[in-house]
Amino acid sequence: MNNFCLWGSFLLIFSQISHAGLITSAADPALTGGTTITFNDLALANYGSVTSNGVTFSNADIARTPAIQGISITDRYSTISAPYSSNVLKYSTSVFPSSESSDVPHALLRFDFSSPVKSFGLDLISSSYPISLTAFNAAGDLLETFSPLGGSAHNVYRGISSYEDIAYAILGNYRGYDYIVIDNLTFSASAVPVPAALPLLISGLAFLGCSRYRRTA
Repeated sequence: MNNFCLWGSFLLIFSQISHAGLITSAADPALTGGTTITFNDLALANYGSVTSNGVTFSNADIARTPAIQGISITDRYSTISAPYSSNVLKYSTSVFPSSESSDVPHALLRFDFSSPVKSFGLDLISSSYPISLTAFNAAGDLLETFSPLGGSAHNVYRGISSYEDIAYAILGNYRGYDYIVIDNLTFSASAVPVPAALPLLISGLAFLGCSRYRRTA
């Protein structure tokens, strides 16, 4: 029964972090009350880097991957496409450090949060190749990642939540060179929510187990 007490304590701690991980919907509770960047406050132009609402978007590896168009705030995917309903951020690269079929990330868009956040998510409007999304803490330690999946990524939602502070993230595409188009980046500094009943239930079970152990000891 002593092990039961320890196990109950472990579950209580685990319940606080079990919701850290991947986000696939803008309605995820981890993003509730967060700040959303729509890019509508920025002029339509090309940028070396650009900042909105305390988040800076830049090329993740300038030395290895200088950008041919870099970062641009635009209202359309290309000069011949129909306009979007609002501004988006488009990122592209021109240098080919590896073959298109390799699993080395090619285009690398980095976004730094001026203050640490616990969760973020964004609309991935267009990428013709698999994408990965990785979050890091201030020391550069990897916290969580979306592994690249086969196929293109059009109009999908991707995000990460973490019980540790997220300082920055990197979005990259694999096996090819193409634009990455994103919109509506939402981030929250609040702790990842935990269902209120779960810690109470687990702590209650642990208490009952410990009490029974004391009575039978």
